[in-house]
Amino acid sequence: MPWQSKVMYFGRKVAMRFVLFLAGICFRYEQ
Repeated sequence: MPWQSKVMYFGRKVAMRFVLFLAGICFRYEQ
């Protein structure tokens, strides 16, 4: 189904942004 691939793509984008966000917080907290 096409909507499933759309959800997978959107979820992957959100997950990547969330991981980068957490990494940025950890990096700022470490310094």
